[in-house]
Amino acid sequence: MTQNGEVVYKQREWFSAQELTDIVNLLNDDEEFTYQEAVLAAISAIVISINDSYIHPNEPIQYLLECIVQILRREPVAHRHMQISKSALAKKPLIMQLLILMQDIVVRRQQERSRKQLLWLAISMYTGVLLMQHSTKTHSDNILMQFKQAQFSGSPRRTWIWRELPDFPQLTMDAECILSIFTTLLQLQQVTFASLNNGHAINVKELEENESELKAKLGQIDKITAAYQIAHYLKIKKPKKPKKPKKPREIKTNNIKVKPISLADQRPFYQPHNEPTPHCWDTPRDDIENSSTSVDVSFLAADTEIYEGLTTSFEETIDHYDEPYISYKGLPKPLIKQSVPLQTIDLSLQQNYMSQRNLALSSNTRVLSLAG
Repeated sequence: MTQNGEVVYKQREWFSAQELTDIVNLLNDDEEFTYQEAVLAAISAIVISINDSYIHPNEPIQYLLECIVQILRREPVAHRHMQISKSALAKKPLIMQLLILMQDIVVRRQQERSRKQLLWLAISMYTGVLLMQHSTKTHSDNILMQFKQAQFSGSPRRTWIWRELPDFPQLTMDAECILSIFTTLLQLQQVTFASLNNGHAINVKELEENESELKAKLGQIDKITAAYQIAHYLKIKKPKKPKKPKKPREIKTNNIKVKPISLADQRPFYQPHNEPTPHCWDTPRDDIENSSTSVDVSFLAADTEIYEGLTTSFEETIDHYDEPYISYKGLPKPLIKQSVPLQTIDLSLQQNYMSQRNLALSSNTRVLSLAG
């Protein structure tokens, strides 16, 4: 498993020989071009050989090269299709163009001199087939096109990659090893291109190279690296770590620390008490909206002076009621006691009601004012 910033790449599982054969046979579903059976069989055989080398990396690569050469010596592509020209190749699919170029190396008996190209072309063909299965046709075309141009074109901006890629004695058929080779080449081209743009070329040769040529090299290896990584590795996002809750900031006023109330803190700041709370028979015990309140029944006896033979009128009795009809001698029901947000609202409302009561305003629904 490789890591890149916040993304984790997990290596994909290998395909079986039958699965690879089925993927290659799907190429004939394309109505624009019909493959011959010998061509499909040759592509399948080369792809399976590369796949076996990945699964068994300890086997010598020389044996892999001999298998590929034997497949191509049978000349699966008919002679009439072996025209190595730009227009002739353009009429065929990219994967068949790659097969024609590989067969041309063997037919002209250049495999000893071009064995490095033969091996890397086979690796790119295998990668392109994997990308077809993963439904990424763009990346499949990218890697096939870049290696096809490196083999077919004579331009230095395309053929430079053969000088940089290692030959088979220094190569290990391991997905992470090959990806590391591509990544290293990509980073070198990025540094070279940045140095040229900044006017700090590493050596005289870089000064002589054209900027467009460096840009072409960078684009070539960038497409190859991206395609190879997607073919062999599955992107997995790292799980995000939960953020720690921020502590409430203390405010200093005249050297006195004032700690604000945190609504996230579920510890009640009402202290529990053992006083019984009255309960109405027709309301649920923990019903906040219909919670029963502690009723002060002192209004039943007015604070008036009593004399023998003196009768107090109803108006005088009412005027001597000092206590409010409803008072909060007890605390709210448990749902409010244990909820900090509800306590905060309750306290703020009570403070508002107190100020309204002092102004003799009858807007309090729970504690009636004296005027009310």
